[in-house]
Amino acid sequence: ITGRKGNIYYECADISYRLDAQSAGGKETEFNVKTTVKEKDRNNVIYSLQESLKANRMGRLADERRNIDLNKAEKQYGIFILNVEITDSANGITLSDQIEFSSVMSSEPNSYMGISNHFSAAGGDAENGMKISGKSGFGMSRDEIRWHDVEGNKDEYKLSEFNQKWLDECRNNNIEPYVIIDGNSVHLDEYPPKKDTLTDYGKLAHWIASNTREYTNKYEIWNEYNLYSEKEASDSDYASPQNYAGLLKASYSQIHSGNE
Repeated sequence: ITGRKGNIYYECADISYRLDAQSAGGKETEFNVKTTVKEKDRNNVIYSLQESLKANRMGRLADERRNIDLNKAEKQYGIFILNVEITDSANGITLSDQIEFSSVMSSEPNSYMGISNHFSAAGGDAENGMKISGKSGFGMSRDEIRWHDVEGNKDEYKLSEFNQKWLDECRNNNIEPYVIIDGNSVHLDEYPPKKDTLTDYGKLAHWIASNTREYTNKYEIWNEYNLYSEKEASDSDYASPQNYAGLLKASYSQIHSGNE
């Protein structure tokens, strides 16, 4: 049984899955299929179906798409166990498999609830991630637009393909982006920026605010500013409150002017 990514379904009438089976004899046959759905905790059967499916001439039931409708079941929403038992009518061999899935009632995005993604750092799936987030009721998505992802040549910026995808998928699912502006410049030595590089960070913040203003007016100055390595910790001036205040001063007015 091969399910969909995450095995989360928001329409209880459209629980879709695929079957794949091969007859031991390798000849044309029929498979008798018994499908049951049980609640995970209670173990009671809320749905059952028996059917016969014809294999191809090589005895293969290949990628057979099936659908379960829980609308008329005892329970429509919750965490369930799908169990499929397949019997090869040619030789009587029976095999079974099961997979866990959840059926969730869709919610409208709520701006008071947000989710912290960090998809940009992990290379996440923005399309499905934002779709699931929106249907789960999250109205805000927190993620990074990182300096080294958007600056090619010095002072020349362009949103990365992922950044643009994340912003667009937020819009498609009625979610407001909450943008973290951080990351190191490949053209500068200071990380995080302080003293000599604060002006450069201000330029970056202005550009990001200007180029995302159609999507949001919510920004965060850096992420985990005082998270440092042992080497950096030996520098008493590293990530100090005073330095963060300088970072804030360098970017605050730039963000506001860029986002107007």
